[in-house]
Amino acid sequence: MLIKPKAVLHSSLIFSFLIFIGSLITAQFIHLDVTNLNTYQAISLMKGLVCSSVFLYWLFIRYSLAAMTLFSLFKTWQIGFVLLLQAVEGLYLFFTHDQTNWSMVIGINLFITCLLYLNLYLTFLSKRLADLIVITLLSLSFFLFIGYTYEWTNTTEILHSDLSVMMIFSAFSCSILLAVGLMRIQFKLTQYSEFELLPVLIMFTGFLGLVAAENAILWSAVTLLQMLFVVVVISLVVKVDKYFAADWTLLSTGLNSSKNAYFYCTEHSEIRFVNDAFKKLFGVVEGTRLDKVKHPLHTHPLFETISKALSSQGYWSGETVIIGDNGNVISVRVEFKVIDINGERYHQAWFLDLAEKIALQTNEHTIREKLERLSFNLMDKQEEERRYFAKELHDEIGQSLTLLKIQHQLPEPDKELITSVLSELIDKVRNLSLNLRPSILDDMGLSAALDWLTDRQRKFSQLAIVSDIMPGLPRFNDKFEISVFRIAQEAFTNIHKYSHADLVTIRCSIEHNYLQLSIEDNGVGFDVSSKINSAIKGQSLGLLGIQERAFLINGLIEISSTPEEGTLIELRVPVLDNVLDGGSFGMEINDETV
Repeated sequence: MLIKPKAVLHSSLIFSFLIFIGSLITAQFIHLDVTNLNTYQAISLMKGLVCSSVFLYWLFIRYSLAAMTLFSLFKTWQIGFVLLLQAVEGLYLFFTHDQTNWSMVIGINLFITCLLYLNLYLTFLSKRLADLIVITLLSLSFFLFIGYTYEWTNTTEILHSDLSVMMIFSAFSCSILLAVGLMRIQFKLTQYSEFELLPVLIMFTGFLGLVAAENAILWSAVTLLQMLFVVVVISLVVKVDKYFAADWTLLSTGLNSSKNAYFYCTEHSEIRFVNDAFKKLFGVVEGTRLDKVKHPLHTHPLFETISKALSSQGYWSGETVIIGDNGNVISVRVEFKVIDINGERYHQAWFLDLAEKIALQTNEHTIREKLERLSFNLMDKQEEERRYFAKELHDEIGQSLTLLKIQHQLPEPDKELITSVLSELIDKVRNLSLNLRPSILDDMGLSAALDWLTDRQRKFSQLAIVSDIMPGLPRFNDKFEISVFRIAQEAFTNIHKYSHADLVTIRCSIEHNYLQLSIEDNGVGFDVSSKINSAIKGQSLGLLGIQERAFLINGLIEISSTPEEGTLIELRVPVLDNVLDGGSFGMEINDETV
């Protein structure tokens, strides 16, 4: 969007007036000793030395990719030439005492600087050409008037001299520099930096140096502006260096935080940077100088192949084995890429340690085998249950039904026998139904179901059972309740089959938002790890079923057992996400009792 001409005009006039009048007033009060222009020449020498140093710094930093944001203009060739011109002018003014030559050097410097800034901001100015013309014409009138007032009235022939032509060209150059500086200042007001002030200071310093003649006040103003220019240049370099250091620190920190090894080197395999992951992977001792770090693939059989690929394609990737500095054999995936920076080719590479990948693949294979065995085990369990129910239906219920059929066909059936068989048949069907899924669990919840299970164990076994089941447990979702119930049921089944126990203790309560179920017996016990391994191999499904059911409800199951000392099974399950809507119970939430 174009800047409004009226706003630009006001800003230009105010800014120019303040700088020009401010320097004159300050010079009037300070009134430096400029006899023989010693002070001015000393400041010019300082400017020349400072600009020479900054030019050398510019040569160093211009090839860097860091600091590419706020101060990216600093690395342009135009800024480098501006600094060089200021350095040459400052040194020339110190070593030369002929003021006529001064005017020629200052005028040439202004003209070339003007062209450099026009080239630097060509795209910016081409979109604001009308504003540039308006401000330039106004500034030119201003400079011609000042120049005529201070210098050109000294002789009527000056307009026909070579010096007058230089003065007019200088005034024109100053006008463009002022216009460019003011337009950039207004455009980048929120991101203003020393770059926008440099052309304005160069313009005022040069113009006042041309028109000062024998006026001590003007020479004092020029001296002050020269000092301000030096301060601005030093401030600019400090900021550029600060941003450069920050960018490099952030870049190296980011690379060092990566878990993948990284390095880059020249075409001749000279290492320039390695990150911390590289040092760790290849066993590089901390503090080792970069020129002592070896290229990890320099002696590798694939080095020649990689070099050819990088030369022709600029990229190579693959998996290989490398021997680190510590002698360890490392399996890695490598990705090389060629980067061209200012005509120099660099190789950068990422190394992905495949040890973790190999371990994951091994674990994945092991888990897949376990899942396959579990799938077969579950199928066996289903077949076992089907055989059990088929046997019950055939041997027990089937025989009872056959007996009833025979009695029905007799001329005089035995009514008492029929009644007895029907009663037994009803009990058997009820038991089968309860074994499949007890209705009390659906009707009355987990507390009642666990009490019912405990009573049945007392009734149909010789176990002495101590029961401590929290009454009035809330209703949970179906998966939660049936899983907890089946875990208790499977634990009692294992006790009957293997433990030879005569005393069992069952506890169930809610503490700290967790349901805790424990079943302990005083049986013969067993080796837990070997039993679990046998279960995984399909030799026993009881413990495996308990673990799987606990996993399904995000529970933690712990099985503790020692041979001849009994067994303890403990289940701990979070309840907050499993309570049905409307459920209420006395439990702790966030350490506060509700």
